[in-house]
Amino acid sequence: LFAGAMGLLIFLLSFLGAASGPALARPLRVWGRQVQAVAAVVIMLVGVALVYGSVNPGVYMRLLLSS
Repeated sequence: LFAGAMGLLIFLLSFLGAASGPALARPLRVWGRQVQAVAAVVIMLVGVALVYGSVNPGVYMRLLLSS
């Protein structure tokens, strides 16, 4: 799920970049640091969740089988 979402995001950003040219490059340069910071936080949170889930596998089983 994570890999699919990240691949789709990269594809969409590449497509938008190719379609819009310099009109998209300027705002991305301005907001680049903020986007990188948010992406880093999201990746770290996913990493922490994966490590916690591998140490404590019952968490995912309860989440998946709770219904």
